[in-house]
Amino acid sequence: MDALRDRTKDGYLPIIAVLRLSPLEDWIFAKIPLDKIPIGNVLIEKLRRYRMKNLENQISSIFDLVVRRHFNGTLKKGEQYLNEKLKQVGILSKED
Repeated sequence: MDALRDRTKDGYLPIIAVLRLSPLEDWIFAKIPLDKIPIGNVLIEKLRRYRMKNLENQISSIFDLVVRRHFNGTLKKGEQYLNEKLKQVGILSKED
């Protein structure tokens, strides 16, 4: 929680992302105020009131494509592969 509070000072907002694994798989993104973030086990249903449906729809529409595109590289090189891709698109700096 302290780390989340520190990041809010930098302008970040905490968002909890959950990929529900069920016959109707779907992403749930919940934008929750810091003082409302539960600690411990949380039922997915408790996040519904904080949902970000627009973001969920955007992610759901491309998630399968992204997984297919990066599956083999991630399987072979793991986190190293993912870090390389993040550097290529400018999310991580070359020094990271």
